[in-house]
Amino acid sequence: MTFVPGYMTKFLDKAIDFQSDALILDLEDSVPIAFKDTARENIRSYLDAGRFKQRVFIRVNSIDSGLLSKDMTATLHENVEGFMFTKTVDEKDIHYYDKLLGQLEVDNGFEHQRFCMCPLVETASAVLRAYEIALASSRVIALAFGGERAGSAKRSQGLN
Repeated sequence: MTFVPGYMTKFLDKAIDFQSDALILDLEDSVPIAFKDTARENIRSYLDAGRFKQRVFIRVNSIDSGLLSKDMTATLHENVEGFMFTKTVDEKDIHYYDKLLGQLEVDNGFEHQRFCMCPLVETASAVLRAYEIALASSRVIALAFGGERAGSAKRSQGLN
């Protein structure tokens, strides 16, 4: 899996030739807030053009960001395999995402369970719920683990 910031077309262009099994087109942490709309537009444009030969997943912003709906609406596309949902807390989040995807599939004419999920487990408490998260929906095809908290790199370098 290769993560690619969605707001930088030069990175999207390079990703086309990557030998990765999957591209994670990022709308979350690698995209500054001022460029979120640009990232959505760029990703949609590349998807419409069918530019990627790899499996494509979209890493969307978290439930509490206020950006999830825009992210999903802009990137629900036939050339997307699934979504990487960030900051997953527990299986209740997966149930929410499953229902959200189901409704979006109906609303946009996709077959039931067309899109899969790769939840991102980023906290110790979520690691303790990993088994439940993995089994919460048949859409879950993998779990991804994020190991760095915001600001931890600075602390480890003594920069705080």
